[in-house]
Amino acid sequence: MAEGIGAVVALLIGVTIYFIPAMVGQHRHHARAIFVLNVLNILLRWTIIGWVGALIWAMTAETADSGQTQFIRRVCADPDKKCPDCAELVKADARKCRFCGYLFGA
Repeated sequence: MAEGIGAVVALLIGVTIYFIPAMVGQHRHHARAIFVLNVLNILLRWTIIGWVGALIWAMTAETADSGQTQFIRRVCADPDKKCPDCAELVKADARKCRFCGYLFGA
């Protein structure tokens, strides 16, 4: 009975180690984590070289949201306000709506 439990625990630990590169890629929001890293998992990771290569690739590749994150930071740093007349977003410092001509604070 104890040998069976030990074998199951060893199998679970082995499977977890086997999928570490895919988990790292998904955690880092790697652009190809779901598809390419898992295909590599099936085809090449059973070799030590394939596993190490996939792990290095998952840890060093550019993440998918890096450009989007920079855009969001830039937009959040420059807040907008909504025009009460036409409901379009204009810069927070604007005195006049560029869409309808509404004068703020007038």
